[in-house]
Amino acid sequence: MRKDTEDIKIEKVAAQVQEAVAEAMFVLGTLHEDRENYPEARRLYQTAAKEGHHEAMVALGVLAELGLGQRRDNRLARRWYRKAAHSGSAWGSSCLGFLYETGRGGRKYHALAARHYLMGAQKRHPWCMVQLAMLYRSGKGVRRDLAKAAWLLARAAEAGNAYAQDYLAKQATQGGIL
Repeated sequence: MRKDTEDIKIEKVAAQVQEAVAEAMFVLGTLHEDRENYPEARRLYQTAAKEGHHEAMVALGVLAELGLGQRRDNRLARRWYRKAAHSGSAWGSSCLGFLYETGRGGRKYHALAARHYLMGAQKRHPWCMVQLAMLYRSGKGVRRDLAKAAWLLARAAEAGNAYAQDYLAKQATQGGIL
């Protein structure tokens, strides 16, 4: 059975409404989180996450990681960050990379941290660029490459990341790049 143009229009509008509802749930969740009503924030984020809202997935990870309105659970945070990262969230990639780098919620995996920072850096997420640069600088999880580290720090600084700007300024006054 072939769909006519009206059926296609209805499907498109329904998808847009579903996306708008997920965004509204996420925004409401942030408002409740700001008021420290974490159980309600979590409920709203879960509703949005079920609809595929990746920033709601990250927010659920943050609540779990910090123990806001629940006991601290870095394993649960990792699961939410992983889901967000794999659905396209640079913020999710950044958070997941950090948990792998520090070993929160499991063992340290510098190579996985680098992979997730790279996913975020490819989406021009400045903090992912900084974290990946530091791994290239130290050689943890990746082959040490000071040129790549400097390039990533410069891109993060250009994107307005204050840490990268300060780091590069300090290095310049000390006569080196890294």
